[in-house]
Amino acid sequence: MTRVPKPKTTASLTLAVLTLMGFDWCQARDFRVCGFHGADIQRSIDSAAAAGGGRVVVAPGEYRSGSLRLRSRVELHLEKGARVVGGSRSDEYYSFPSEICAIRPENSSKVFVFAWEESDIAITGEGVIDGMGLEFFDRSDLSFGGGRFFAKPPCERPRMLQLVRCDGVRIQGATFLNSPCWTMLLRQCSNVCLEDVVVDADQRIINSDGLDIDGCKNVRVVNSRFKTGDDCLIVRAIREPGNESRIVCEDVVVENARLKLVVGADAAVRSLVVKATGEECV
Repeated sequence: MTRVPKPKTTASLTLAVLTLMGFDWCQARDFRVCGFHGADIQRSIDSAAAAGGGRVVVAPGEYRSGSLRLRSRVELHLEKGARVVGGSRSDEYYSFPSEICAIRPENSSKVFVFAWEESDIAITGEGVIDGMGLEFFDRSDLSFGGGRFFAKPPCERPRMLQLVRCDGVRIQGATFLNSPCWTMLLRQCSNVCLEDVVVDADQRIINSDGLDIDGCKNVRVVNSRFKTGDDCLIVRAIREPGNESRIVCEDVVVENARLKLVVGADAAVRSLVVKATGEECV
């Protein structure tokens, strides 16, 4: 990983700059979620998508949820006090199609919030998405990594957010809590902005990466905080099994981020700029 003194461009995330970066946020009407279950949220997302786009508003309260699929030109807005809580079993989650993405980190295809080949999608607001990470582990067995981590469970652990080949992604203000595995995997996405995001994982959970930026282009991570039991932020370019085509991850800026563990980079990475703070930032 190469650190350079300043980025090529200022990572200002005003709406005007987002527009210049290629974002096209819709100004459609709000779709307020009626009910307190993930199925109610998904119905609102699908209704907004069918109407050509809109903002799905999740009011304060707890919403028990299985997997949620994001759609083009739809913003999932979690109001302060809203808490979307995942299930505690693998079979409550969707298996990401292998024909779309054959990468299976930690031998799991399970995902909580996901999308593929969508454009102009967003998760915003001051609410929380809770992955119920500890429920997947035997908390009496702290035997992995010299007593640092819980032993890996035999079940598939879901990633909290997986986006594949999406263009125009905005994640702003939300908190991702208690991930059972990788928190966010962005695979071959472009024009991505994360701002004021909090990732807070139990540091006894192995493989609880914060943000994996894989083969993406034009990514900005600003004013965000990461606490994980593994890489807080990693930039990589993984080839699909059986595909020898070269994949590059490029034009990534991380600025004013607090990282409580590590920043990593591997494979073909170009133009990575890191301006981070934190007592344990490497």
